[in-house]
Amino acid sequence: MIESGEFTILHDEYVGESPRFKYCLLCYTLRPLEYFDRHGKRQSGRQGECRSCKAIYNGIKNQSRTTDQHREAGEKRRLYGLLAGDRGHIDSKAVFDKFGGMCFKCGRTLQYPSTTSNPFHLDHTLPARLLWPMATQNATLLCAKCNNEKHGLWPSAVYSKDKLRRLARLTGYDYALLAGQPRINKEAVERILADADGFIESWIPYPNEVKQVRRLIQDHEGIDIFDSASHVPDSLLEDEER
Repeated sequence: MIESGEFTILHDEYVGESPRFKYCLLCYTLRPLEYFDRHGKRQSGRQGECRSCKAIYNGIKNQSRTTDQHREAGEKRRLYGLLAGDRGHIDSKAVFDKFGGMCFKCGRTLQYPSTTSNPFHLDHTLPARLLWPMATQNATLLCAKCNNEKHGLWPSAVYSKDKLRRLARLTGYDYALLAGQPRINKEAVERILADADGFIESWIPYPNEVKQVRRLIQDHEGIDIFDSASHVPDSLLEDEER
């Protein structure tokens, strides 16, 4: 006997290191907590529906949206694009040809231009919710079904290692980045911190999104963007300080 002693694992330490899971209210699947978007007013701090179900639900709900609601949603997407560093027009034909006209995830043959019976989507290879931009170079071609399933997820949660290696070649992203854990776009964070007042002014019509971006950066970088602003309206601080 070279060594001896009691081998003990404390229950609290074991539980504390365990990943957290949550049931989706729609598909009743037990999924990792990071598969649910944040929702400050829920006890869990997350949405009740996983992102996959939420994307499908939103697609159905969008059919009943008013023109003003669609315009507001488009404006929010535009603002997120500005934060991420989107550079305007994307050549959808170039993306379509680069992926051989097939959905990258399932291999389904798609048509150009897109049709209602056989639509294709250009996916943010890295999630827009983490402030990553989409351009002709780094977009991924997906069918409608796979786009809904991929929505908001990091590539490593969706694709095999072989597909991730191919995706790295097609998009120019490093394989280690695609295959790793979700991370926020640091360049976007730096742009926000460089002009926190401008960010708040541009987004003031959408206070919930301001708070969401603030929490996102706090969670990933440990930085409070409000500390870089010369003035923060009380309306943005009320719920946050409770």
